[in-house]
Amino acid sequence: MSLSHTQRIKILILLGVGDKTRTQKQVCEIFNTKYPDRRLRLFPSLRKRILDDEQKLDILLDIQDNPNKPTRQVVADNDVSKTSILRLLKNEKYRPYKIHL
Repeated sequence: MSLSHTQRIKILILLGVGDKTRTQKQVCEIFNTKYPDRRLRLFPSLRKRILDDEQKLDILLDIQDNPNKPTRQVVADNDVSKTSILRLLKNEKYRPYKIHL
């Protein structure tokens, strides 16, 4: 169910301004008690996916074997998100524009 325009405005008013600011959990509880037929849910935050040492080593060896390999191909070969691979390369200080002999 989508919320009406007035209910959306009431949520913003419940959040408060200045000294009367409330957390998302408090606003959800107040809104759910005021409007029992309309539910406002809390969404959990996303966790970062952690690469284990074996995955890191596989990715780095894959890139070392073929430094011209596109990131998308590395993603497809290793079943890891693109941002995880880019984060790993950044943490390992890998610079694709520098020649490694």
